[in-house]
Formats: sequence, C-alpha cells, structure tokens
Amino acid sequence: MAFLYSLNGQTLKLAVKYVDSPDRKSFLAAFGPGGKYEGTVGIYRENDSAEKIGKFDKELIDGLPSSVKWIAHNGAGYDPVDVHACIARGQFRYFPVRLFSW
Repeated sequence: MAFLYSLNGQTLKLAVKYVDSPDRKSFLAAFGPGGKYEGTVGIYRENDSAEKIGKFDKELIDGLPSSVKWIAHNGAGYDPVDVHACIARGQFRYFPVRLFSW
C-alpha cells in the first residue's frame, strides 16, 4: 500500500501513515480538515495502492491539497503517475524510485 509522510506542526517530526482508504473518493476526502492525511507533504506510492485508488492521473493529482509537494513511486518509469499533471501544479515533484532486491 502507499504511505504518506507528514510534517507535524513546528516540530517537523516525520509521521508515516499507511493508506487504508478503500477507494479514490475516500482517499482524497481524508486530506480534508481533520482527515487522516491532513497536512501531508509527500506520498510514497507502492504498486498495491493502484488496486484501490488507481493511477495517479490528473484527476487524482488535482484533488490533492497544496500541502502535497512530492510523490515517489517504487519502480522505474513514469507510467503510474501523470507527470504533466505534476508539472502543471508548479512546486510539485515526482520521483520514480527503483528498488533492488539483494
């Protein structure tokens, strides 16, 4: 599943929150005031998250709050994330992350 990094107020503590949203609508709603993902600044997306929230396409990226500044995906390439939608947001970055098994 995907998990999110949040900054906790002024202390800048890192909090990891695993995504347990059953679908895209509830995932995006959880970024609202008082929601589980409120204040999230970065998202590390694993492949399993696509089964519930789908591809990080323009609709999903446009639905993220302005606090989200980056998305990282575990894998090579740009297919799971709409890079053009990321660029259109301005101060927003996408990082494909290649993981190795030893």
